[in-house]
Amino acid sequence: MYSDLLIPTHPLIPIVAELDRGYSAAMPQAEWVEVLVDCAGVQDLYTYRSPSELTIQPGDILSVPFGSQQIGAIAIRLLTELPSCLRLETIRAVEEVVSRGFSRPSIGQ
Repeated sequence: MYSDLLIPTHPLIPIVAELDRGYSAAMPQAEWVEVLVDCAGVQDLYTYRSPSELTIQPGDILSVPFGSQQIGAIAIRLLTELPSCLRLETIRAVEEVVSRGFSRPSIGQ
């Protein structure tokens, strides 16, 4: 009787209701990406802004500014929040996606 009123759900996508917005099953948009840069001697992950016009997934090869040059990087993990140890004004944006799916997507999980 009421089965046609049920909203299909996915176990990993919560459905959220806000007083003024209704229901949404959308995943939050990743605004940041942690990358491993292709630079000799550098082993740390660096955080970059993910421009809204680019679709970035873990494993993608990216072009990012690093110091005064553009270098290659591998997207490791997508973030919906900027790490608290970083200041927004210091974060630079990814320039482009050079190649998609070069590395396994599970690399950053």
